Amino acid sequence: NDGGGMNNYSNSSPTVTDCSFSSNSAAIHGGGICNVTSCNPTLTNCTFRQNAAENYGGGIINSVNCSPAITGCVFSSNMAGHGGGMYNYDNSAPTVTNCTFTGNTATNDGGGMYNYYNSNPAVTNCILWADTPDEIYDNSSSPIVTYCDVQGGWIGEGNINDDPCFVDVDTNDLRLMHTSSCIDTGNTAALPPDTADLDDDGDTTEPIPFDLDGNNRVWNGIVDMGAYEYLNPPPPISSADNFEYLTMICADWLAGTKPEF
Repeated sequence: NDGGGMNNYSNSSPTVTDCSFSSNSAAIHGGGICNVTSCNPTLTNCTFRQNAAENYGGGIINSVNCSPAITGCVFSSNMAGHGGGMYNYDNSAPTVTNCTFTGNTATNDGGGMYNYYNSNPAVTNCILWADTPDEIYDNSSSPIVTYCDVQGGWIGEGNINDDPCFVDVDTNDLRLMHTSSCIDTGNTAALPPDTADLDDDGDTTEPIPFDLDGNNRVWNGIVDMGAYEYLNPPPPISSADNFEYLTMICADWLAGTKPEF
């Protein structure tokens, strides 16, 4: 009935890192994860894809005073009656940072996120795009949404309403292309502490150092929106290409001309 992939109940607060919840289902609540009654897990760099719940929370449900810390996670192609990606209910206030919501579906409301009965999540540095029928639906709740890319727009500091320019949605490659407005537009100060010690340096007070790909979470001094930090490395050079390149340079020098690097 509850928690197709994981069910946390009554003060259960596990640390879940680098995990994938895929194609799980629940007859009632929480296709991927169900958190009920004062559960505050720490979820970092996890993916929730193609999970389904008949009623509430295709990807995850937080119900009755649950306030998990959810960072660097992707919610894609999840389905539910309410809250395709996430459903927050009854005084639940998760902290949702640098997450990507896309392609989630709700039969009723809250394709990306549904907040009900005084549930006020803090949503920062997130992308909510192409969820059906809407991105965020509030019923007697007032989420704080800042530095997010929300399709259709959302009132809040630093929020934008631009196509995030994912690399390839069809193959679920939700990294950012160089044209994305989500690059260098997040709030670096909002990054939560590295309580799971992802870099194994013994410092659990520093900001989370890695994105979902394991790359540096901050480049150029400012964080991007979404689960992935944009990188623009040079293309790999094969041995054959490298040999041809060096041969060309040597030929230029022998001809008395300066090679172009």
